[in-house]
Amino acid sequence: MKAYLPKKFEVSIGGFAGPSYRVMKSDSGLIYTAFQTRNEFQDDMRICPSREQWLLFWDQVDKIDIWNWKLRYENRNTLDGTSWLVHIEKEDKVANSSGSNAFPDNDLFDEFLAAIRRLLGGPNFV
Repeated sequence: MKAYLPKKFEVSIGGFAGPSYRVMKSDSGLIYTAFQTRNEFQDDMRICPSREQWLLFWDQVDKIDIWNWKLRYENRNTLDGTSWLVHIEKEDKVANSSGSNAFPDNDLFDEFLAAIRRLLGGPNFV
């Protein structure tokens, strides 16, 4: 396997009544899935980021240090809001974090979502 490719890659985010997105590693790249609402399928496509896109992505996630995010972020005072999950493994690094209506530092989380959008090269991801 090429060193810039992840061993595991699953990232998802979505709301109870709004759009939801998921990206998962497959044998041939990434599978992007979008739902308009919780049960209303919108889009499914295979995406093959270039080596350069992967290297830029890794540089960005290293800068925001997703490798040290907490296992769980939760705001129990908000119901039916936004849930998210990150499970990424690359060489000897693992990011395993999730949340419900709470995030790591909001600016860092927004930067992470922007990095995902750049990696995908176009499709919506929040």
